Amino acid sequence: MGTIVVVDNSSVQSLTVDLFGNVISSTGLRVIERGEPGSYVATSLIPNVTYNISVSVQNSTMNPGVASQEYFTFDIPSYDEQVLSDNNGDATIRVGGRIQTSGSGGQGFTDASYVSTVRVTISF
Repeated sequence: MGTIVVVDNSSVQSLTVDLFGNVISSTGLRVIERGEPGSYVATSLIPNVTYNISVSVQNSTMNPGVASQEYFTFDIPSYDEQVLSDNNGDATIRVGGRIQTSGSGGQGFTDASYVSTVRVTISF
């Protein structure tokens, strides 16, 4: 998602990085370093086959590894729903993401990395 500063948390603020790398940010956030979409490479697939993709968030609340009064929520608004494997059986899956602040009015966001777990499922 990049590096951001929360300047206003009086209402929910959001930052979206879509699967094409476009960044959309609320006015209460300042983007210091632009994020990039997630990119996963699946290998050992059957070559030249179209696969269906499903992506889900395993834990939507993002807390840093250290104490923090505030948190972000995370969801996935866009991803490649189908991919075609190449001649080697490899396929790249792009995933966009969105974080939102709590909107509680507090500014107690710890200066740290916030993480979430994503599950990517590939099927015929």
